[in-house]
Amino acid sequence: YTESQVRGFDLNDSGAYRIDDAYFSRGGALDDTVLSGVSVRVGVNAARLPYPAPSGVVNYRLREAGPANELRLGTGFRDFGTRGVQGDVSLRAGALSLAGGFVWSPVRRYAQGYRGSSLIAGGVAAWTIAPGHRLAALPSVNERQYDGDYYVIASAGAMPPNLRKLHQYSPGWARTAATTTNLGLLYRGEFGGFALDASAFRSIWTIGNADNTLISSDGQGNATAVTLRTPKRTYRLSNTGEIRLARAFDTGKLAHQLTLSLRGRHTVTGLTSALTTSLGAFDLVSGDPPDVPERPWSGSRGEDVVEQYTVSAGYDLTWRERVQLRLAMHRTRYDKAAHSPSGVASEHVSNTTNYNVSAVVNLTRRLSLFASWVTGLEESGSAPASAINREEVLPPVEAEQLEFGARYALSPRLTLIAALFDVSKPSQGFRLDRTVGIVGKGRHRGRGAWEARRVG
Repeated sequence: YTESQVRGFDLNDSGAYRIDDAYFSRGGALDDTVLSGVSVRVGVNAARLPYPAPSGVVNYRLREAGPANELRLGTGFRDFGTRGVQGDVSLRAGALSLAGGFVWSPVRRYAQGYRGSSLIAGGVAAWTIAPGHRLAALPSVNERQYDGDYYVIASAGAMPPNLRKLHQYSPGWARTAATTTNLGLLYRGEFGGFALDASAFRSIWTIGNADNTLISSDGQGNATAVTLRTPKRTYRLSNTGEIRLARAFDTGKLAHQLTLSLRGRHTVTGLTSALTTSLGAFDLVSGDPPDVPERPWSGSRGEDVVEQYTVSAGYDLTWRERVQLRLAMHRTRYDKAAHSPSGVASEHVSNTTNYNVSAVVNLTRRLSLFASWVTGLEESGSAPASAINREEVLPPVEAEQLEFGARYALSPRLTLIAALFDVSKPSQGFRLDRTVGIVGKGRHRGRGAWEARRVG
């Protein structure tokens, strides 16, 4: 599994991200300077989360300082001749700790022939305020720039010839530049039998330049090209917050836990029209697009704003560590308003209730059976400009997952999982009247899917 494709669906569309299990709506991805790892939780592992999602959940694990203070520096060459300097730090001083680093690439090269530079820096600072109370702060910045992107599409029903290796086909003035910034605070405290988790994140993806050259070529390499230019803008800004309160108690041989939570996000996506510059015809095999003058961007802007708030209540029951039952209800208000660069304004508000139920039965110390049912809300975007209802905000859809399976511990460090799962959600498409809306249901099933998971 990866962040993008899980059980046949794209988690970038569902927005199912967490940071150390805290709700997170990302503007841009986190980088390795603040992460110790990334895991994709599906099935029963996702259902155990305070806020699961049917297609799975991406959970970022933040770095923690090691037992010894250390600073590591390294330099060298990476793929395609990229030159880099990397530093990592781990510090502890009483109740305070710091883990982070930087990666500076003064010369960065890509497989497509792009050339540029990048600087990534970040860290996780933690403070153990008192026993059972911990506060962590997360800052990270990823700044990169290179000469412009290009793409090749086939024309005349024939595959274009092979491209020259590590060759840049964009005009000399084309550039791509962007900065991703992630900031966050996480608090966990325990008092009087209660556990309180609170988090707040701000994730920003800012585009400085975005020049994309689109090349159309036939089988002999007879090609034409245009460059699409968009202006500097905040491509995506997302603010996320969550407060979760849990109370655990025992009654005889039964262990109970009640959970209440409130989470929300405010996401703004910057929209803009593109300025098209025609580069003319050229030979893809031996030539380059003609050198035409650079044109400053002119056009129109718009924005897409989403406000989403969810109130959740959950209950966990454990009997003698043999049977575990979890159920939860989530009430969500979803408000999406879009104002397109063409001037079309549209808004949709919905109120939805979703549920998740899971059960785990430990037959032996090694063998467990599990079952789960999860529903969730996923964003659908807006209708394309070619539709009759062009740029209309589409209502969110409700996804559903059913799963049954078994888990067997081969050793303390290796677990084998066999599962049957069924994930389904409504799909959007063109109707006969050329409007875009729900036209059917997408479904992915897995039978006898075995997963090996290394723990620790």
